[in-house]
Amino acid sequence: MLVHFAMASALWAAAFPTSPVGHIPSTGPGWAWTDVASSAAEPKSSGERLAWLIWGRRGAGGKVAPGAVTWPQGLRWDTEGTDVSKWGRVVLGEAETTSGALPAPRAETAAITNGSLSDGEWDWSAARSVETPVGPLVVAAQHISEGLQVCVMLPAVNLVSADTQVLLAAAKPTGEQALGLALQWDPRQKISRASQGTLHAGKWAWRRPDREGAGKPSASGAVSPYGDGAWQFLTAEATFSREALGLSEHDGTAHLAVVVRKVPSTQWGDDAIYWPGAHGPATEASECMLCENPDGWGRTRPGSAQARRREIPLPDLPAAPRIDGAIEESEWAGATELSNDFLGVARCPLWVGLHDGALLLAASCQLPRPGLR
Repeated sequence: MLVHFAMASALWAAAFPTSPVGHIPSTGPGWAWTDVASSAAEPKSSGERLAWLIWGRRGAGGKVAPGAVTWPQGLRWDTEGTDVSKWGRVVLGEAETTSGALPAPRAETAAITNGSLSDGEWDWSAARSVETPVGPLVVAAQHISEGLQVCVMLPAVNLVSADTQVLLAAAKPTGEQALGLALQWDPRQKISRASQGTLHAGKWAWRRPDREGAGKPSASGAVSPYGDGAWQFLTAEATFSREALGLSEHDGTAHLAVVVRKVPSTQWGDDAIYWPGAHGPATEASECMLCENPDGWGRTRPGSAQARRREIPLPDLPAAPRIDGAIEESEWAGATELSNDFLGVARCPLWVGLHDGALLLAASCQLPRPGLR
C-alpha cells in the first residue's frame, strides 16, 4: 500500500497561540499529522518564525506497464532503427527550434557522461519530456566543441536489471555516418557496459569499445540507476564525437534516436520531497537530518509581504479551510502558493496561511512514480 504523508513542524513566538499534537483520522490510503512546538520555544530573531515541511510517500510503487520507451515518441526500433529519416531532430547551438525538435544549446563545459547527474551539468529548460508506459521520459542535449552530448532520464524507474538496455543513435543531417551506443547496467558488479555501433547498408554492427584499439572513442557513455545521487532513477549519458559523426561547424542540426528496452515491470518507491528545496529517499522523521538541525529549516513570516528570498509569507485567510483531505481551490484562494518542482516532471504545490492564530497547510504531490496521486 502506498503511504502518503504531509508533516509540518513550527516554532512560534509566545504571542501566537499554540496547540498540542493533533492527529487527523485516516481518509483513505494516506495519513497526516502535525506537530506544533510549545509556546516556550524561542524564535530565531524578532519577527521571524522557523518552519520545516516535508511531504512525499513511502512504500511500494507497484507495477509499471510494459511497452516501448522511445524518443521521438512512437519510434519502432525494430523496423525504423535503420531509417535515420524517422529519428528525432536535434537543433545545435542557437538556431531556431521548431516544434518537436530537441534543442542542444552550446555549452562551454562538457558534462561528465558517467550515468550520474551533477548539479549544473545540463540545461533542463531545453529538455523534452514525453509520456511513456513507464512514466515520463526526459531527454536533454547540448552542443560542445567535441561534439554532441545527450542525457536520458526515466524518473519513474529506479530499478534496472541486467537486461535493461538504453540505445542512443546519432547521425549527421544528411543521415550518413550514423553512430550508435548500447548501454547496459551490471547489477552484480555495479558498473555500466557499453557497445558502439555503426550503420552500414541498412544494418547495425556492434562491438565493444576496447576492441577498436587505441584512440579517442567515436561514442562513449554510461547508464546507472543512481539518478542525481539523492534520488535514485534510471539515467544514461552519452557523448558523440563531432569528427566521427562528420559534423561541421556549419551544421545546425543532427538526427537522434533514443530507445529504452526491458525495464523491470515492478518498481519500488521510497521517495520524499522536502522544503526547503531538496529531495531524496524517504526516512522516518527521527532519522531525518532536517529534524535535528533547525538551521536548515525554511523561514516563514506572518503577513503577506516577503522580506527575504526563500521566505514564505503567511497571509491571513478570510476563513479556515475544512481539514478533510480534499483541497478546494476556493478555500485556499488567499494563501501563499509554492511549487517544488523536480526536473519539470514532478510538481508538489503547497498552500500556506494563517487564520485565527493557526498555521494552515495544504500540500499535493504529483511524483513521477506510476499510480501515485
